[in-house]
Amino acid sequence: STGGFYQGMRDLLENEGFKEYEESMSPTYFDHYFRHLYRIFKFIADSPLISDEKDKYEYACMVRGQLSRYELIWLYYNGLSSNGSEKFKPLIERFALLKNLRKDMLAQNVELPLSYAPGAFRHFPWQS
Repeated sequence: STGGFYQGMRDLLENEGFKEYEESMSPTYFDHYFRHLYRIFKFIADSPLISDEKDKYEYACMVRGQLSRYELIWLYYNGLSSNGSEKFKPLIERFALLKNLRKDMLAQNVELPLSYAPGAFRHFPWQS
């Protein structure tokens, strides 16, 4: 189950650290999922069919609304990993994909290589 994978990921992060998490098999189980999700948000961002930034945000919200609490946790760590930091992290921040993230579910006392801009957690990230 997703919850079981989440608990294993959390244990690995808390006991071994982020580097060991990245080098483990856990992230590779979801590679195809994150590539697919990335392509959806990339399409929303780049589509000439959607010109207004607020409209792009609304489409992104429709996809974000389908993500479970566990998927949001996986997305959080994927965006900070070497797999997602360059391309997916900017989209996570642009479309506030972590707005509904339950921070109490994050692994505790883990040193992360990067952090997110506040827009990743805001309702309207284009507003300061």
